[in-house]
Amino acid sequence: SSETPKELSNRLLLSIQEDGAYYLGGISISESELAGRLSLLSEQNPGIKPRIRADRKTAFADIRIAMTAASDAGISDYIYGAFQVE
Repeated sequence: SSETPKELSNRLLLSIQEDGAYYLGGISISESELAGRLSLLSEQNPGIKPRIRADRKTAFADIRIAMTAASDAGISDYIYGAFQVE
């Protein structure tokens, strides 16, 4: 079983919809803005740990763009997960 971390202030949700739309912290963001915004957030909050969440039907190419943007922003530690469908 997994444990919920006690410290969540360094977490940031990056959602990727089935159609490839990106949402950073719940706000729509374009692919071209993604790396720059992640870089700024990383500078403001060293140790930030994004959670990349995608629909199971999201193309892996769109997920790879998000992972690359995080890496380009100097973020090497992130969590990846899929939307839970009930």
